[in-house]
Amino acid sequence: MAIRNVITTAITVRYNAVEQLHVGSDSQVRAGDGSTITAIDRCGIRVGHEGTVICREHCKIIAGAFSSIDAGCYSDVQAGDDSSIIVGENSVVSAGVGSSITFRFWLGDTEDSVTAIIGEKGVRPNVTYALKNGRVTCIQ
Repeated sequence: MAIRNVITTAITVRYNAVEQLHVGSDSQVRAGDGSTITAIDRCGIRVGHEGTVICREHCKIIAGAFSSIDAGCYSDVQAGDDSSIIVGENSVVSAGVGSSITFRFWLGDTEDSVTAIIGEKGVRPNVTYALKNGRVTCIQ
């Protein structure tokens, strides 16, 4: 079941009541484990374990372990262990052990990316990182 809403919204989803949720800009969403949320801009999203979140820009996302997150520029992401996170430019991310963080950016007219794995090469869990001068940098 999918619910669509294109105006400012506050939604709480309990006990996996929906499998997919699509919301517009300026929305606030809380959902349980295994939920999929697609949002536009300036949204606050909290999802449980094994959640999937897709958000365009300026989103604040908190997700449990084993989550998949694809967020645009200027996003703030916190994720649990073994999550997969992709963010755009000027975003900040903290994640648990085994998570991968991919920072996408433009180099001239070519899109490029840098990936860090939490727990490898000195990248620590639950520490906030950003992309600075082409390098994954601790900002906490």
